[in-house]
Amino acid sequence: GIQIHKDNVEKLIEYCNTVLEKVERVLYYDVELNSAEVNHEVIERIEKFNRISGKDCEPIKVKVNNLPITERKLMGKTSTSVKLVSDNLLAVKFAVGDNYAEDVGPFDQIDVVGLPQINKWYHRGLKQWVRDLQIIMDDYKRTQEA
Repeated sequence: GIQIHKDNVEKLIEYCNTVLEKVERVLYYDVELNSAEVNHEVIERIEKFNRISGKDCEPIKVKVNNLPITERKLMGKTSTSVKLVSDNLLAVKFAVGDNYAEDVGPFDQIDVVGLPQINKWYHRGLKQWVRDLQIIMDDYKRTQEA
């Protein structure tokens, strides 16, 4: 461990905040798609590969470019998860707090990196199964403002 004198704590915090503002986070992904290329077949193939490759392989991560957002929703009992809604894909981030992606609104576009999957659930009102395309976000970047 390290020690720091109490008189220098504020200086250290200020220094760290200054340095960390300049650090850009690097995200790794395997496949890059435009939002128009995302469909059930593509995600089914990625899911199948991830199942076949097994637990000793990292799952395929995808970067989806220019995803047009129509709505931002908070989810969960405590509203700590966020869903960014698009016409063909839901971008979901769990357990992040209600301020995550606050800067994203309707008509904005984002690039998003994460794990694509098909969320299958039973809609009691429609009395049928629904299959939503979603990406579990590692992170996103706004590319275009409304």
